[in-house]
Amino acid sequence: MLKDTAKNTLKHILPQGQVFVDRTTLIAYEADAGIDKGRPDGVVLPRNAEEVARVVRWAAEHHAPLVARGAGTGLSGGAVADRAESLLSLYI
Repeated sequence: MLKDTAKNTLKHILPQGQVFVDRTTLIAYEADAGIDKGRPDGVVLPRNAEEVARVVRWAAEHHAPLVARGAGTGLSGGAVADRAESLLSLYI
């Protein structure tokens, strides 16, 4: 589980509306089209390669695992957070 300080720094590396840590949003990202579930601690929606790089640097600094997610239509659970604490949702 991410500490509140880590979540707060995450909120400041991307523009408003691109970082989500609220329960309602996280529930929407806890599964793909398969049966596996795992609620992430956060969801980020970077819009370009520079923003992706910022999130990856943040994750490395905070030792936070990332799960890359596209549309979430896979059946194998590849977009599910499982034991990861953060979900990097890529819609670029």
